[in-house]
Amino acid sequence: MISQETKENIGTAFLIGALAAIIAFIFIVPTVSALSIDNIAISPNTTVMAGQTVTAEFDVKFTPTSLYTIDPATSARISTDLENPKWTWQLTAEDVTGPEVRATGNPLALNGWQFAYPLGVKEQVHVSLSGKAPNITRSQTKTVFRAADYSAVGIEETGTAVPISLLVIDPTDISFIRTEEKKQLDQLRRDIDSAPKSNRTGARGATSVEELYSQAAQGIAYLNTLYPEEYDRAVTRSQEIQQAISDAEDELSRAAVRIQQDRAAIPINQTAVIVGWFQATNNTAYPGYANISEGYNTSRNLFDASEWALKEKDWAEAGSKAMAAYDVANRTLYDAQPLKSRASDPLTLFWDNWWVIGAVAVFASVYLLFRKKPKKNEAKP
Repeated sequence: MISQETKENIGTAFLIGALAAIIAFIFIVPTVSALSIDNIAISPNTTVMAGQTVTAEFDVKFTPTSLYTIDPATSARISTDLENPKWTWQLTAEDVTGPEVRATGNPLALNGWQFAYPLGVKEQVHVSLSGKAPNITRSQTKTVFRAADYSAVGIEETGTAVPISLLVIDPTDISFIRTEEKKQLDQLRRDIDSAPKSNRTGARGATSVEELYSQAAQGIAYLNTLYPEEYDRAVTRSQEIQQAISDAEDELSRAAVRIQQDRAAIPINQTAVIVGWFQATNNTAYPGYANISEGYNTSRNLFDASEWALKEKDWAEAGSKAMAAYDVANRTLYDAQPLKSRASDPLTLFWDNWWVIGAVAVFASVYLLFRKKPKKNEAKP
């Protein structure tokens, strides 16, 4: 039979073992590191011609595990779309910089075991990259470099990728840009011509649609003067053209909504006057006023919702709410006008309560008809 003391010793040993297992799990099982990219410098840093040399420099910093500055079993891989890439990297640990290491190929692999220092050591890897912008058939965005963490079995860790891209241009693309912008400008012209004239002047003080159209047309004329190697200027002017066209389309849509709102404001304001009269004359208890007040408040809320959608450039929602506000306000005004006329007429009390007056008159007539009359021969007091 096991003594009580033995049982207590076994229990103590079990607790110590469990605690040791937990501590071992916490400190021995590595966590997944996640790299970060800092101090990025790319040249050129806007657009680049196909075949042009591109250089990039950046620092790679690792997230430490519970024991090391980086999990020794993982790796960071940096890939690129540049042709014939050449890499160099330098490790700096505790402010001591090591020699440059050169590499070629794609991708560059930074293995965790090469950089795993005891926890607390400050380190970073400075990477330099040089390569040619790839040949393309149409201007497009290409990746200068893309860094990501990889697990011990060579699988990219989800959410760790850091891509840096650059626009590589095709010198023949100015004519393509010009054609595309002309298509958009022609569509804007059709939209302007199909809109009411009041929509073309700009909504409540904004730049007129015709002025924005003129700006876009001038931009396209400027594109006709550029040489193929001036693609960066073409891109900049193309963005300005697109902005002008977008602003013009917005103004057409905004002006259309404003017309709906102005239409709704007429019955809303007229109903507001009637509601104000009932409040000023303390007639808010008048039969039917509650419905008028509710209709007015509903139309105001719909109008406010239209304004909010207009600010968010949700043209369809803004127009829908404005139309709904008009419908509610118009129906409310239709009921409010005769209600105010009755409430303000001195004879309203009579006409609205004729049955009460009639009932009193009938009662009085019956009373007079059947009341007891004194006899002629009765002595008068």
